[in-house]
Amino acid sequence: MPIRRVLIYCCIALINSCVHTKDSTVFPLTEASATVLLKKDKSLFQYWELKDHHFLEDYNLGELPSLESYKDSVSNEIGKSAMDAQIMLESKQLENIKHVEKGLENHELIHRGSVGNIRKINFIESQILNFQITRFPLFTHPTEFHAFFMTNDSHGVVRVYFAASDQPWPPKATPLIVEIEKLLTEGWHLTSHLHNHYESKSNKYIGMMSASLADVHYFKILKQRFNLPEAKITNGFHTLIIDAKDFETLNSH
Repeated sequence: MPIRRVLIYCCIALINSCVHTKDSTVFPLTEASATVLLKKDKSLFQYWELKDHHFLEDYNLGELPSLESYKDSVSNEIGKSAMDAQIMLESKQLENIKHVEKGLENHELIHRGSVGNIRKINFIESQILNFQITRFPLFTHPTEFHAFFMTNDSHGVVRVYFAASDQPWPPKATPLIVEIEKLLTEGWHLTSHLHNHYESKSNKYIGMMSASLADVHYFKILKQRFNLPEAKITNGFHTLIIDAKDFETLNSH
C-alpha cells in the first residue's frame, strides 16, 4: 500500500478516535445530543457543545451522506464538468487586487480578492450543513441556516448555536440571541457567524461566494451588538470568510 494512503488512513483513524472519546461530542452531528432551546412547527433552535479540538477546522470531512447526495444530484443534473466549472468560478479570487474601487458590487469585491478569503469547507462547517440537509434535502428543498460559534477558553469548549426551518431563509435568531447575550456575561466569546448559500437550476445550483445586501446588514448589526470578529458563508464546497473590518467596505441595505 502506498505510504501516502497509509498516512491518510492513520489521520482518519486519529480523528475518529478523538471524536468518539468520552470528552467529546459524537460525530456526525446528526447522531449527536443537542440542547433544544425551541422547536416550533418546522423551526428548530438548538446548540451543540463540543470540545475545542483542532479537528473541527480540519479539511478531512469524513462521511457526510446527505451533503454527498446533494453533490451527486447536482452532478447528475447538470453534468460533472459543468458543476466543477461553477464550483471553480465561485471559489476564484484574483491576486494582488487589494485596493477597493468605488461602485463595485459585493461579488466583484470578493472575487477580485479585495475583500474576504475563500477556502475549502472544513469539518465542522460541513457537519452543520449536512445536519440541515438531512432535515430538508438541499437539492429538492433548499434552506438556509444560522450558526453562531461561541467559545469558552477556560473550559476549552465550543458551542454551536443553530437555527433553521423549512423555509428558504433562516428564521429570526431571537432565541439564540438571548443565549448569546447571557453567555457573553459568563466568560464566553462570539467568534463567528456562519450561514449557507444555494442557487437555483438556472444558476447551476452552486451557492454564490458573496454576501448579499441583507447579509452585510446583519453582519454589521452583530458587530455593533456583540463585536462579531468574522462572518462566514458556505456553499458546501467552499467557505467565504469576511473579517469584521471589511463589513463597512461591502454594500448593505
